Amino acid sequence: MLSIIRILQIVKAKVMRRRLALSDISDVDGIVSAALYKRKYRDSIVVLASPVDVGRSLIIKSTKWDFVSDLPCPGRVEVRADHHITNRPCARREFYDPKAPCAALLALRALGLRDDISKDLVK
Repeated sequence: MLSIIRILQIVKAKVMRRRLALSDISDVDGIVSAALYKRKYRDSIVVLASPVDVGRSLIIKSTKWDFVSDLPCPGRVEVRADHHITNRPCARREFYDPKAPCAALLALRALGLRDDISKDLVK
């Protein structure tokens, strides 16, 4: 079940016209990917969810996302970074490599981050 906090985050992003990202809550890879997005877009809103949430939530599936990382594609996505072979591509711009050690490395590339702090987060 999608929490009320996630719904409020999505509504806030849309009302305030802020960038909106979705990342995996269930592992460090997703959390680091979310942190990288916040480093690039400080005023953005990041929603954390599990792969199960993405599969079951109509709200997540109906929302237009600017960025999704380390999760199955919810549908309407501008940029997505992922390394899971089971997750089908769907974004307008995909940074997908099943041989990559983590989605955070692909997020680093997708976001064009080259600073040492961002690189250290991925390590």
